[in-house]
Amino acid sequence: MHFSSKVLLPAFAGLAHVSGQGFAESCVNYNLVSQEESIFYANCYTVTGSLQYTEIDLNLCLGNSNGYLVVRALLFLLLPILLK
Repeated sequence: MHFSSKVLLPAFAGLAHVSGQGFAESCVNYNLVSQEESIFYANCYTVTGSLQYTEIDLNLCLGNSNGYLVVRALLFLLLPILLK
């Protein structure tokens, strides 16, 4: 399995400084690339107020458990190993 640092590093580097605002309050112009792909993109405000383009593969974050969306918590546990 190959993970792109373009997707993972910005997503998890942000965990060290998560805005007090939620996603909807701090990001604009967000959407899925297409119905066939799981890439979600957005422009999110940085701490300095500028907009930063970012994207994430939702297959890395979400799963389906008997019809319910679930967070793939295992990825958070494996991230330090995957990024070595």
